[in-house]
Amino acid sequence: MRELAGDLDQLVAPARRLELRLDVSLTASLPRRGNRAGVSLELATRPELWYAVGVASGTEVAVSEEISSDGVVTRTVTTSDQALSWSARVFRRIGPLVLSGGVVDSRPSIGIELRGWQDRARLELVATDARPLEYHPPTLRVGGSVQWRWIYFQAGVQGLPDRDLRAGYLGIGVRWSDPDLRYVTALGGH
Repeated sequence: MRELAGDLDQLVAPARRLELRLDVSLTASLPRRGNRAGVSLELATRPELWYAVGVASGTEVAVSEEISSDGVVTRTVTTSDQALSWSARVFRRIGPLVLSGGVVDSRPSIGIELRGWQDRARLELVATDARPLEYHPPTLRVGGSVQWRWIYFQAGVQGLPDRDLRAGYLGIGVRWSDPDLRYVTALGGH
């Protein structure tokens, strides 16, 4: 019986080392009206490797182009309420640099972050919706955040390559990593 208990304890040991981090945020785009609310959960199996899943709702901005018979291009920018978008990313830390890849806002993405001050100051560049087999520049977002205790403030610019989509954003959120989160998910053991 002790051997079985020892085997079970060894099996559950990696889950006990699992660190959970929760991030809840609200952002507003400027100059266009566009609010966004999101929540994500990070699962850190090691300090240099973690996974994140998230969901967000907000406003989606799209550009459509029409070419008339005389070659004139007409661009139309439309906004619509977006029901939900999802994200799933893998993160890898190399010193103060954090690389990521996966899906952001339901689109393929890659990202790079520079983190400092115990991960409380962050600068990021995220490229989404890149199509390497056709001419289509990715959508770029450049921003940063500064955290005090568990509250953080963020700002940046999204839609950089396309001036019709370009907009600044401001936001506020909460981030925390709490050992009690493990017990909520039943991974903490006794």
